[in-house]
Amino acid sequence: MRAGLLHARLALDLRLEEDADVPALVARVVSGLERWRDKGTLEEQVECCRIRARARLCLGDFAGAEFEISQALELRPLDPESLYKRAEIRSHAGDYVGAQSDCQAALEQLPAVRHTFPDEARRLESYLWLDMARVRIHLGDLPGSLKALERSIQVEPSARAFATLGSVYSQLRRHDAPCGRVR
Repeated sequence: MRAGLLHARLALDLRLEEDADVPALVARVVSGLERWRDKGTLEEQVECCRIRARARLCLGDFAGAEFEISQALELRPLDPESLYKRAEIRSHAGDYVGAQSDCQAALEQLPAVRHTFPDEARRLESYLWLDMARVRIHLGDLPGSLKALERSIQVEPSARAFATLGSVYSQLRRHDAPCGRVR
């Protein structure tokens, strides 16, 4: 990855953690990445679309974020990382059916990249199962959510997965209680 593209990604990561003027920062990052959209290697173009999608998501521009990540998927169809990002965006926008579909598609594509990037594939698989669990909660599929969480924890245990697991168990208890009362 070229230094300019990496610099833009790091600048966005670091400055979003600070108390910065987020809209102005994101606008600078997005406009600065414009030149990478049609130039550079395929990987650089895909990464540019991912960064732009993340920047738009930071502004709450779900439609713009989905457009940018869909551009990455046009460049590299069925890319698990881009499918994961689009699932995240769709989940934030409330499109849980679309998010579930993207998570499933990404999980189906993981075996193709597992041998090349085993650590990244394991991390991504854990995140995908965790996002699948969250999406299933929103869709009212608590048992399916629990199964997805168990898979996430099997792949790579994380504090986020265990916190979500506690939330699912709590909802399951409420769901099973008579008259909506927690036992």
